[in-house]
Amino acid sequence: MKADVPHGTELLNRPELNKGTAFTEDERTTLGLHGLLPPQVESLDEQVLRAYEAYQRKKDDLERHIYLRALQDTNEVLFYRLLLDHIEEMTPMVYTPVVGLACQQFSHIYRRPRGLFIPYPLRDSIRTRLRNRPNPEVDVIVSRTANGFWGSVTRAPAASAFRSGSSRSTRSSAESTPSGRCPSSSTSARTTRSA
Repeated sequence: MKADVPHGTELLNRPELNKGTAFTEDERTTLGLHGLLPPQVESLDEQVLRAYEAYQRKKDDLERHIYLRALQDTNEVLFYRLLLDHIEEMTPMVYTPVVGLACQQFSHIYRRPRGLFIPYPLRDSIRTRLRNRPNPEVDVIVSRTANGFWGSVTRAPAASAFRSGSSRSTRSSAESTPSGRCPSSSTSARTTRSA
């Protein structure tokens, strides 16, 4: 393992790196994960089956949306695999129409920051806010309004105005709404949204 890979709880708190119970015995030893995870090592297929069973136990669409967002916030590989395996069933939970309900309930269901918020009243400070983006490299910017209407998608060359330094292209997570109320329509943690 590389020396710059986080260990222990720091690793488990990084959704893009956390594999949950799919960490092997050797990885658990090397990365200081013994005791921080249940002892059973599972394959990704086993994790997907367990996650889908938990998803099916949710009683309504908003609960399913919250469950999927929580999964995305803890284990992105599992989230995307579950979504891909059940794309027709789950797309409405992370996009239209359920995201509209999630927008209405955002202040009640907010769990943790994901991305970059640029509320309309603070639109004059966009450059300052963009400097605080969670990931320095951006290759997609999607803008949207608080009521859920999608704006344009801009590929990396146009987004590079906000880059500093490196030409390496990885996606970043950011969300923007004129009111700052409803960024929950993100279907990918690796999409940058800005006004």
